[in-house]
Amino acid sequence: MSASSAHWITAERDRLRLFFENATDAFIIIDPDRRIVDMNPAAVRLTGYQVSQGVHCGTLFQCHTDLGEPLAAAHLCYGLHALEVQAPAPYVEMSIRHHDGYLIPVSASYSLFPDGEGGTLLLMVFRDLREKRKLEEALQEKAEVVATLTERERLARDFHDGLAQTLAFLKMRLAVLGKRLSREDPAYGDELEQIRGVLETAYQDVRQALFDLRAPVGPSWDAVLAQYLREFEQNTGVRSSLNIEAAAPQVPATIGVQLVRIIQEALANVRKHSGAERMEVLVGGSDHHLKVVVEDNGRGFDYDPTREYKGHYGLRTMRERAQIIGGFMLLDTQPGRGTRVILDVPVPEQSAEPSLDQAGGVEAGAHSSPLG
Repeated sequence: MSASSAHWITAERDRLRLFFENATDAFIIIDPDRRIVDMNPAAVRLTGYQVSQGVHCGTLFQCHTDLGEPLAAAHLCYGLHALEVQAPAPYVEMSIRHHDGYLIPVSASYSLFPDGEGGTLLLMVFRDLREKRKLEEALQEKAEVVATLTERERLARDFHDGLAQTLAFLKMRLAVLGKRLSREDPAYGDELEQIRGVLETAYQDVRQALFDLRAPVGPSWDAVLAQYLREFEQNTGVRSSLNIEAAAPQVPATIGVQLVRIIQEALANVRKHSGAERMEVLVGGSDHHLKVVVEDNGRGFDYDPTREYKGHYGLRTMRERAQIIGGFMLLDTQPGRGTRVILDVPVPEQSAEPSLDQAGGVEAGAHSSPLG
């Protein structure tokens, strides 16, 4: 071999080693017995293991399928299959176990190359899919929100064009009929007034349902809630406020949607039953728990959690929604002392959602005294 050829080979080897050392994907070389020959720095960072020559790769990485099924059995191992059939495996998705015990989703490819001594080595290339999975989850969550908005808008149109219009027509016809019957026999007055009251309640319930259906949902659930409270105050005359502590944790859209729905149901109870002049929503908590309190200064009632109260069926719905997001709901009320709905919801440690905003016109800070 000439000196120039030897120099070229050395330079090419150094170039390949430089590529191996600086690649962002994890490169792991194993022999036909699936024992590790070499690992690049990216593999060390991804797996948490240092270069462990001679150690069986299955001992370290404990590979799993993308569905979480272990790949420890020889006939399920992608690397062993590639070695046996002497053909590369271009792309699979699975999980490997980090040195600290948790699973990491990766894409993997397996390529065969000669070891220079008549044998064959296998190059496993792992690419971390954690960020990709987060993005996919965020896109899926967004798609679910869009689908929810579309369905709610359809229901709102159906309510508005159907039931709401019918109730409005009945109210007008009842007013005309009431005048005629009252002239004929004043005894009809009390009966007609009861019917008018029931009809008016039904009409207001439908209007509230329309408003709830059209209330937007999304990651900025606190901004949605602030807008909802402003409109609630305009529609009911009940003075309303929202206080958000600076330490209140971030929540994903899936949790925020349920929180808004629970609070909407609590406010519907304020409107229907409390006789309150003022109400307040307090949002606080710690890094891993969100606490929400809906408090009014209404008449309250004698509450027994084992009973189902006529006209308060929404309490069960509120509890069920809280359970859906892993939280729980408490009700604190006594006759003449108002009502407090207390929500405690666990929050995922990592969330890609925006933090709680201090929405325009919304007071932020801890609530220190009960409503008077």
